[in-house]
Amino acid sequence: MHNFFSIGESMVDLRSRTRWDLNFIEEYQTFNKRNHEFENIYAKFSYKSHWDEIEVNMDNWDTFKNFIANDFNNLKYPPCHLYIDRSEVTVFWFIPDMLLLYELGSKEEQIIMENLKKQLKELKHCRLEEISPCGGDREIAEDLFLEYHRKKCFLEALLCNDVDKPDIISTKGEA
Repeated sequence: MHNFFSIGESMVDLRSRTRWDLNFIEEYQTFNKRNHEFENIYAKFSYKSHWDEIEVNMDNWDTFKNFIANDFNNLKYPPCHLYIDRSEVTVFWFIPDMLLLYELGSKEEQIIMENLKKQLKELKHCRLEEISPCGGDREIAEDLFLEYHRKKCFLEALLCNDVDKPDIISTKGEA
């Protein structure tokens, strides 16, 4: 037996072993079965009245879709999906997975919706008809949930204020 080990011979990756911990598995499965109250934002748009420019681009459907998509792409935070029809556009913004994990509160939801509505006024070719926050049951990847779980454990174990303080007896005999 030699005195020096390589890292592979000496290291045990406890972080990776967390995936096999029953508490982690149960927490991950429970999270992914849950319906998230604020999972995406749904909006419906009509086209603005300058139909001459829109009709010219509607002759070639791909050109028309790109014409409308470019309008949305110029927003500060463009949507994830556009469903472009001849009479309307349906749009979805999905809440980023990490924010879904930390579950935004109603105040954050309200701020997001207000800021998004302000941005939508910048659209040149579409007019907002309807917008609403929606729930959903999106699954989060295990790797991302593992990061969330480790961070949560770190904060609970090492950044808490519940540290047991030993009774200190002063030199005056007071406790």
